Amino acid sequence: MKTRPAFRWTLDWKSALFTAVLLPVLLSLGFWQLDRAEQKRALQAQYDTWADSEPLSLPAAQDIEHYRPVQLTGHWDPQRYFLLDNRTRNGRVGFEVLGVFVAAGGMYVVNRGWVEGVPDRSRLPKPDFPDGEQHIIGHAYWPEAGWQPAGPVITGEGWPKVSQGPMPGPLSAALGEEVAPYLVRLAPHDAAALVTDWAVVNTQPEKHTGYAVQWFLMAAALLLLFFWRNTNIAAIWAGTNTETTSMDTSNDA
Repeated sequence: MKTRPAFRWTLDWKSALFTAVLLPVLLSLGFWQLDRAEQKRALQAQYDTWADSEPLSLPAAQDIEHYRPVQLTGHWDPQRYFLLDNRTRNGRVGFEVLGVFVAAGGMYVVNRGWVEGVPDRSRLPKPDFPDGEQHIIGHAYWPEAGWQPAGPVITGEGWPKVSQGPMPGPLSAALGEEVAPYLVRLAPHDAAALVTDWAVVNTQPEKHTGYAVQWFLMAAALLLLFFWRNTNIAAIWAGTNTETTSMDTSNDA
C-alpha cells in the first residue's frame, strides 16, 4: 500500500498572473450579461404596460417614455427620407424607411417599417408617401445609447440617404433641422405602414442569461485549472487511484 502524498501548495507566478488578469474579465462579462437580461425584461414589462393605453398626442415632453403609444397630425415630406441599412426579414436583405413627418409642433423621424432591397445595393427602394394631412399612430422608440458605427452614419449625396443607425442626432444633422430626440414607430394598421413586425427586444432575456452562465462556467474552469496547476492535487489523485487499484488486486487474490 502506498502512502498518500500530503497536500502541498506551490505558487506558479505565471498561472497566478494569467488568472488574476482573466478571471475579473470573465466575471464582469457574466454580470454584464445578467444586467442586459434584466434590462430586456424591463423593456418588455414597459411595453406590456403601455400596450393598451390611449395614444399621447404629440408634441409632448422630450422625456416621453419608451414604447409609449403616440399620435401625430401633420404631413409627410415625400422628398426627404432615410433608408436604415442592414435590415433583414426571413433571410431577405432590405431597409427600414425612416420618413420625415412635419407636425404643427415640430418635426419627427418616423419608422414606417421594412422594404425589400437588392443585394448589391444597385437600386434603392422608393416607397410612396401619402399626400395631404395625415393622422398617424405609433409608439415612441428610443434607440440604444452608445451606438457607434464603424464608418459614416449617413451616406448619399441626394435623397434618399442611407443610414447605418437610427440615432436622431445624425439624422437631424443630415436634414439640417431639429427633430425629436426619439423616433416614432408606426402601428401596423396605419395607412403609411410597411412591414412593421417590430421586436420589443432584439435578444430575449433567456439568451443573455445563457451567455452569463457560459462566462461563469469559464471562470470556474479557470479557477480549477489554477488550483490544479499550483497544488499537488494531481499527485494525490494519482496516489489515490494507485491505492485503490492495489486494494482491488489484493482482494482478488
